[in-house]
Amino acid sequence: MRLQQWPAVSGAKALRGNLAGCFRIRTGDYRVQFRVTGPVGALVVTVEKIGHRDGFYDE
Repeated sequence: MRLQQWPAVSGAKALRGNLAGCFRIRTGDYRVQFRVTGPVGALVVTVEKIGHRDGFYDE
């Protein structure tokens, strides 16, 4: 998975507003929202949401 190569993940975009601190990557018509935590060398990538691009950010 591309997230294993953090921070060299192509296409990762930082989110803003109430999603600040999260990132997203696009995979075709789908989006993956994730958060990266922990110290360098022991980073933890937590996938928070996966969904189709239509309505992905609607809540």
